[in-house]
Amino acid sequence: TVATELAPVLGLTHLSTGALIRKEIAAGTEFGKQVKDLIEKGQLAPDHLVMQILVAALKAPENRQGVILDGFPRTLAQAQMLDALLASWGLGLNKAVWLELSEADLIERLSLRRTCSNQACGRSYHLRFEPPRDPAHCDVCNAALYQRKDDAPEAISTRLETYRQESAPLRSYYERTAGD
Repeated sequence: TVATELAPVLGLTHLSTGALIRKEIAAGTEFGKQVKDLIEKGQLAPDHLVMQILVAALKAPENRQGVILDGFPRTLAQAQMLDALLASWGLGLNKAVWLELSEADLIERLSLRRTCSNQACGRSYHLRFEPPRDPAHCDVCNAALYQRKDDAPEAISTRLETYRQESAPLRSYYERTAGD
């Protein structure tokens, strides 16, 4: 939500790796087939595969003025690969923003999220904070709303454990490299 609202204010593109991955899964690409089960269980896609789709997205003409990366990097290896990629292009990361919520808030935000089933629309809702007029249908296109498999309680538990192991160390990494 923050990245979506901030990007146009800064004249940047909002680039969500989660959205890129879900698009690949929906399209049935080879990448999508490789990561579908992992994502639905709340696990992370392999770093090298995520970098592959991220590089392609970063090279797109609409992203030449800069991007806000949303949901990336998620691991220390991804952060290091991103640094190396940007350095090879003569660029660097300008800022890293860490948003922190309690686990209870995260569980509520994820478990009550609903998404439009129309891939062309893809609008997200939150049943408490931003509910649709009709809880079963999208306000924009009237397609059915659904709960993503990675927002189910079992997957959320896995996602939180993965976060503790893989993503939490990124904070100290970016604090150490902030002066570089």
